[in-house]
Amino acid sequence: MTESSIHFHLDTANNNFKDHGLFGPDSISWKVWSHPAAFIGLTRSFYIEVLASIDAAAALSDRATYKSDPIGRLSRTMTYFLTMIFADTETASKANQRLFKLHSHIKGNIPLTGQQYSALDPLLVVGTHLITWHSVYYAYEKLVGKLPAEEEAQFFKESVQYLLSLQEVYPDLSIETVKESALKHGYLLEGIGELNNLPQTREEFRTYIQLTSSKAAITQQTRDIINTLLDPSGVETDDQIMQMILKFYPVLKTIVVALTPKEICKLAGLPRSTMKDRVAIQAGKALVKAMQTPAVLKIFQEKIGAQGYQLMRQAMNNPKKMRHTEKLQKIA
Repeated sequence: MTESSIHFHLDTANNNFKDHGLFGPDSISWKVWSHPAAFIGLTRSFYIEVLASIDAAAALSDRATYKSDPIGRLSRTMTYFLTMIFADTETASKANQRLFKLHSHIKGNIPLTGQQYSALDPLLVVGTHLITWHSVYYAYEKLVGKLPAEEEAQFFKESVQYLLSLQEVYPDLSIETVKESALKHGYLLEGIGELNNLPQTREEFRTYIQLTSSKAAITQQTRDIINTLLDPSGVETDDQIMQMILKFYPVLKTIVVALTPKEICKLAGLPRSTMKDRVAIQAGKALVKAMQTPAVLKIFQEKIGAQGYQLMRQAMNNPKKMRHTEKLQKIA
């Protein structure tokens, strides 16, 4: 299997924006995802997904190159989400098609239970994206500041537009298929059993995430992944800038652990204390502030999610006042 066949990549070199995509410049999604804190939130979501889901851990362990390139893994994921947030609808559609093609090959057995997993499982698909969306906002809230109630509500409501876009390639993705999958996995549907639509409020996000985290277990696969995430110093690279980024990784790790739910950290044996958390949050605030300086921001965006950040800059600097698509404006 070639390297490109297991990595997310799109050719956007000659991208011509035909519209403002799924969200547009007036959206709260553009406001939150364009901030450097979004990357810290994305990293947090990766920790939670691996620690809280043995399905996700098995899929990552079987397929992804996380051991040889953990930063690259995060970078490619960031590129995908930035593409979905800022690209026009045609490019976003291509990104989803590429993601589906990658995920369609990811299936296997979970060593702990012997059950089969699939990256196309509706429960896993929706859960992964809800955790990411929630984590990006949570990092923004803690490291930048809480948004007004109406903006916070709008941010979570906008996520439905993104989930609906996935139905183009996951045609059976709905709250009904999610519930069916949850029952198949042995969940009791507490909370989400009352949902008639895909989650679109912060409280509904929490309910869903708590459900999918309720059977969290630390397997050998989970431990191997977490050990790599906690200490990627063994990763070899000739890129001097990447070497510098890796030296700052322990700071990022400390911040992310402080933002991760305490019960998950306890399960994984990650030490926490109120004092350490306070220090880590202050370090996080200083880090995202430093990342906003032009010189640091340029280095970061050229090395982490470069393709996605290029699309973001193009979208935000586009002088044309195009109407953003109404294709997915109706909230199901």
